[in-house]
Amino acid sequence: MADPKPVSQQVEEETTTKDEVKSNKQSNDWFDALPWTIKGSLKALGLDDDLEGVINWIENSPAGNLLEDVIADLKQTARDLKDDIIGPDAISFTVKPSAITGDNDRNDAHNSSLRYPNDSILGSTDYMLFQFFRYQPPFGGQGVVANLTGEGTGEYDSLSEYNRSVSALKVDTQLNQVVLYVPPDVTSTYGAEWSDQSFSNTAVAKVRGGMALRDGNVIGALQGQVENGLNAGGRLPEIAGADFIRNQVASATGEQLSRNDLFSSSAGVVLNPNTELLFRNPQMRTIDFTYKLVPNNQAEAEIIFEIVRTFKMCLHSSFGIPGKQQGRKASNLGSILNIAGKAESKVGFISVPSVVKFAFMQGGGLHPFLPQYKTCALVSVDVNYTTDGQYVVTRDGYPVATELRLSFKELKLVYREDIRPVGPSTFKQGNKALHGGH
Repeated sequence: MADPKPVSQQVEEETTTKDEVKSNKQSNDWFDALPWTIKGSLKALGLDDDLEGVINWIENSPAGNLLEDVIADLKQTARDLKDDIIGPDAISFTVKPSAITGDNDRNDAHNSSLRYPNDSILGSTDYMLFQFFRYQPPFGGQGVVANLTGEGTGEYDSLSEYNRSVSALKVDTQLNQVVLYVPPDVTSTYGAEWSDQSFSNTAVAKVRGGMALRDGNVIGALQGQVENGLNAGGRLPEIAGADFIRNQVASATGEQLSRNDLFSSSAGVVLNPNTELLFRNPQMRTIDFTYKLVPNNQAEAEIIFEIVRTFKMCLHSSFGIPGKQQGRKASNLGSILNIAGKAESKVGFISVPSVVKFAFMQGGGLHPFLPQYKTCALVSVDVNYTTDGQYVVTRDGYPVATELRLSFKELKLVYREDIRPVGPSTFKQGNKALHGGH
């Protein structure tokens, strides 16, 4: 699989600085798909409007909608087949052309972007790019080709293989890219879980003796165990006496006292806890963003509506096969998949929601100094339509301001190699790794 072009080159080639979202325009894919020679001839004869009207009527009829759904599903099936054999494409950060609001893209929405503000000049500003992908089970394999090379068939043998299920993903073709301004509160929190653990004197001796044996120090290990045995024998009268008194108190009054309760209250000592602070595991990162979206015109109001709806759709599961237009099994195909054992095609299952890969961008590439995150699950979408404490809408019914609060959680842990990849120093150029975090 060929590596994607550099991010800066992709953006320069495919992102213009003069794109504007066209308000209230309905795209007619069938008519637009006609060769320009035919459309030019029809326009010369004055028949282009008539034919477009007929095509538009057919396209919006029940039969036309069904045909478009079938075509969209066939295209999705072809994409899935390619991904099952070759594997999903690596994530790239090409900003797609501006979307046309009101257009029913079916399974091609990922080829356009919803932008707020819609007049942003992306080539010279900082912004955030959100892309949406279908969840890839971490142990579900990455295509026949990857399995033949050994990836996806055993335990993780490299960090890249561990990250593969969040760096090579099937795109969610029903959701547009989203481009938003950098929010005012950009923070990156890192955490590791450490906790204290107490060991008895005998446990300390056993562990240390075992490690000495591993290192080949047989004499030292035996000497340590003998010493521990002698010390335990010396402590035995006090411990046995404490246990006897505990039992007597419990039978007489029902009070449950520990050995240390008796040692502390009678002799002013306690058993040595041998407490150590031990590392448990790194913590997953949680990321929150808050946006206040205020439309300057009707076009931006429509874009804000679509942006909010996109995140809500990403958060929720699909009923039936992921990526399909119809919320049910795909008739005969679904029966075949049932026999093959695919769980997502069986009655009683719903799909796992889509996941999000977002990035801080600077002009045509990743921002060199702001943190970059691995692919995330969208765990919360909060929308406030009355940000000023009262209900106010435009003449068309759009809210005059919308507050959008998003909460994400990374799907993978961050390791040291993600922060500073092996290779040339990142001190001067910042982190250019596409899928790491720092």
